[in-house]
Order: sequence, then structure tokens, then C-alpha cells
Amino acid sequence: MRCAVPLTLHAYENASASTLVEVEVVALLPPSGPCTGAQLVAMTSAEFSQHTASPFNLDPAEAAPIAAAVLGVWAVGFGIRSAIQALRSSPDDRDE
Repeated sequence: MRCAVPLTLHAYENASASTLVEVEVVALLPPSGPCTGAQLVAMTSAEFSQHTASPFNLDPAEAAPIAAAVLGVWAVGFGIRSAIQALRSSPDDRDE
């Protein structure tokens, strides 16, 4: 990351110097540590993607352990629910 300063440049639009325009630009500063409040932070696209990365952008190899953990929790919950239902049922209910 590098610091940058916003600038407003004034230029003439034509050779006769009759129309003045303002152009907003950013001047990059040499790397010198943290930026001050009046400066902007300039990042490369790779740095920007690291700072705005979504936790939902996973490839299959990264998502597989999460999916296995979710399925495992569901399986344990199903087993506990089945055990509770088996303990709650009376012997008379099983004959019918």
C-alpha cells in the first residue's frame, strides 16, 4: 500500500485558452509508512482483493471440511433425537 494525495489541476480545454477545466487526479507518494488523515491509501488489485475477500469464496478443497463438520453435527443431532424418541416411547406403543 502506498499513500496518495488528491489534487485538482486546472487546464485549458482548447488552444485559444478560452475554456478552463478542472481535472481531479491522485498523486502517489513514495512508500514512507502509515498515511495521514489527509492522504488516501492506494492499493494494487491484489491488495484490494485481500482486504475485501469474502469468506464465502471457497474452492472445493477449502469447503469440504466445513461441509463434513456440518453433516457431522446433523448426524449427531439426528442420533440424539432418535435416542430420545426411543426412550420416550412406552412398550405399549411399540405393539401397535
